[in-house]
Amino acid sequence: MKAVITMEKSRVLLFYIYSVLKQYSDETHPLNSTQILRHLEMQYQIQINRGTLYHHIQALQDYGIDIKNAKCINDGKYLVDRQLEKSVVFLLINSIHSAHFIPASQSKQLIEKLMETQSIYFQKEYRYLQVIHNRKKSPNKAFFLNIEVILDAIDKKCAVTFYYMHYTVDKKMKCEDQKLHIVYPIHIVTENGNTYLIGSHKRHKDSIIHYRVDKITRIQLLEHDVDTTIKRDFDPYTYTSTKPFMFGGAIQKVILRCHLSILDDVIDLFGNEIMIIPYRNQPYFDVSVSASRQGIIYFALQYLKYCELLEPTDIREEIKEILASNMKKYQVS
Repeated sequence: MKAVITMEKSRVLLFYIYSVLKQYSDETHPLNSTQILRHLEMQYQIQINRGTLYHHIQALQDYGIDIKNAKCINDGKYLVDRQLEKSVVFLLINSIHSAHFIPASQSKQLIEKLMETQSIYFQKEYRYLQVIHNRKKSPNKAFFLNIEVILDAIDKKCAVTFYYMHYTVDKKMKCEDQKLHIVYPIHIVTENGNTYLIGSHKRHKDSIIHYRVDKITRIQLLEHDVDTTIKRDFDPYTYTSTKPFMFGGAIQKVILRCHLSILDDVIDLFGNEIMIIPYRNQPYFDVSVSASRQGIIYFALQYLKYCELLEPTDIREEIKEILASNMKKYQVS
């Protein structure tokens, strides 16, 4: 007697067939009908005939799922269309591994979820990525909780409270000053290899400040503390471009003379809207940027061999004093 497949069972069967193709097929590992039927029976305890299988595969294709025949007609079918392409998954996995602000245990969970979007053959090939140990991973397991609370605050236009941690010499993250921060979150951005909360302080609503999300602890949402006057339409990446290495402070116009060898670094750091003037047919260029004082001093010292700060004169003098005082450290006694 032929089994009757109801509408509900048919929908479930579509999902199971799709799941089998997602897990066990790709361009180099197509599945023929016998293999698909075997997986359905072993994995989901479902027995159907070939006609029913072909009918449901056609239904998936009609729905827009990209299922293709292998080059040889008897070599079966494979799933082409996935939520994420292999190259995207590989890039995301590597990004998660290198992101030190994501704790190790949560990195593992994210990678597992990304792996599940691909076939078992991809998972076997790149399984080694799951065991690479990044010793720079943050110990703060509240990272994603912090993100959720901040996003909730942005949506509700309310404040959050938290304590802010720093590393101590014993390599532990602690909030030694026990200072409670009250902030109205505006954006979350990733810059300089870290994820930052950008917001406005309760006492100084006109000034924008930022905090590393992985250093935030004991965060709480203040749903009763709402402020709809805070501007949330500014460009956070324009803000970060004026904060080299995410140093805070007031923004100043500065002019730098740089060697062409660091042109890529200058554009990467300050953005492609800066004004660049080639310098007298020599391998140099002048560039005008807006940046925080401490950030631009740090930049000028880091690129000392390839960069000279021309203006303003007060920052130039401060750099000269720093260089003069530190030369003593390297003088032969």
